[in-house]
Amino acid sequence: MHFRSSFTKCTLLAAVAITTYVPTALVAYGIGGPPGVLAATAAAGLCLLGVIVPLAMPARMIGAAPVYEVILGMLVRMGIPLGGGLALHLSATALASAGVLYYLLVFYPVLLATHTWLCLRADQAQRFARKLDKPTKPLRPA
Repeated sequence: MHFRSSFTKCTLLAAVAITTYVPTALVAYGIGGPPGVLAATAAAGLCLLGVIVPLAMPARMIGAAPVYEVILGMLVRMGIPLGGGLALHLSATALASAGVLYYLLVFYPVLLATHTWLCLRADQAQRFARKLDKPTKPLRPA
């Protein structure tokens, strides 16, 4: 399944973030009370922003070579959650004690995997799967 519209991708990413957020917020409330829920909310928001911003960047803004799009997308996807999480950890003691960095570890891999799945072309995925299914030849005859 391949989604072309950036709005559709953003909507699906938000749905995944909310689906992940609900049980995480319940656990956060059990562990840290309201500051824990606030830390989980901040982490979910940072990670969601980190995967939505690369989708909103127009390709012509990045450059002609596809490698620039990949590199800039990786910097944004990593920079927003990690930079924002570090800033929150250093500036807001309530969020730091509630474990905002730990909640980033919950949301970041889930949203990164979903973003990769949404952006991967279906034909590329099928070609890659076919390559994995091919039997390998031995290097030397036995």
